[in-house]
Amino acid sequence: MKQFKVNNLFIMVLGLLLFASCQKDDDKNLPTDVKYNYLPGKYKITAIQSAQLIDLKGDGKLSTDLYRQMTEPIYIDKEKKAISYPVTDPGNILSEIRPVNGFGQQDIPLAIFWFPLPDIIQKLDGSQGWELDNYTSSNISCRYELDSEGNVKLADMKGDSRYPFNKINSLDRENLDIFKLYMTVNLFDFSINNWALTDVVITFERIG
Repeated sequence: MKQFKVNNLFIMVLGLLLFASCQKDDDKNLPTDVKYNYLPGKYKITAIQSAQLIDLKGDGKLSTDLYRQMTEPIYIDKEKKAISYPVTDPGNILSEIRPVNGFGQQDIPLAIFWFPLPDIIQKLDGSQGWELDNYTSSNISCRYELDSEGNVKLADMKGDSRYPFNKINSLDRENLDIFKLYMTVNLFDFSINNWALTDVVITFERIG
């Protein structure tokens, strides 16, 4: 009887793994027109990973998890202990892939990717050096199309004129609700006290 229960448990676990695998394959095997129609929507950033260790905040902590660094609180006024969570603002992390039904947009395959960037200023105490002031939003818009296998191709990119070094390299869909944006972004790294072009991967998940 004990052996029978173990076998049943093994079969159940195997069945769940096969179901998850088939579900993932189903996303990849969907017709291109279905993938195309399902791509438009509202998306939010859930992760930003860099290819190298960076100190975005000037606190001496190096990490490749840039989104964690960005979502950690920063003190606006240390004496009053006033804290800000600037990256949680929707304007910093929400993107749109059009057309989106019900928003009155023309039927144009346009993607607008918003992402946060640290705003670096000279130290206010008069000393030489730089410090993190806050976070700002930047965006890159472009047209998109899908190839015969449902892969997204981006073209006619128009970047933020304030940040001419930032560029999108490619977009990779994880499934119908998640995609990753591969970018090169100019970031200030406090560990070297200088700006550096950095490869990052931004993960977006559908919210509507």
